[in-house]
Amino acid sequence: DDADYLRQLASMEDEHARSFIEMRSRLMPREQAGTAMDPHDQNAWYLAAMADAHGGEGAPSAAAALTGDETIQEILAQAIELEKHSILYYIGILDMVPADYGRDKVHRIIREEKDHFVTLKKKLGSLKP
Repeated sequence: DDADYLRQLASMEDEHARSFIEMRSRLMPREQAGTAMDPHDQNAWYLAAMADAHGGEGAPSAAAALTGDETIQEILAQAIELEKHSILYYIGILDMVPADYGRDKVHRIIREEKDHFVTLKKKLGSLKP
């Protein structure tokens, strides 16, 4: 049913959050140590701030925007917009994540977000208004 479908999507987004928490924890020692290419660790701080401020799908602010009276079509339309926002966010930070600190995870998340976008569009298109 619709509630199970939405819970499944939320679970996938929770996995993305766990990936970023892991990447952030790996960046923290780098923030303290500095590098020759980025002696003030601006990239690490930027990534940490972006992870904190991202919001998007799965964020409490996205859920708080819902009243509980939305139709499944309205929820899916909002989810589609959040997926687009998230894809742009992940593409924006991709080059800042060092390869040895999880760039492959960001690539994986981008692919998954694109899959979510397509899945949501198909689901929305299959529903009668």
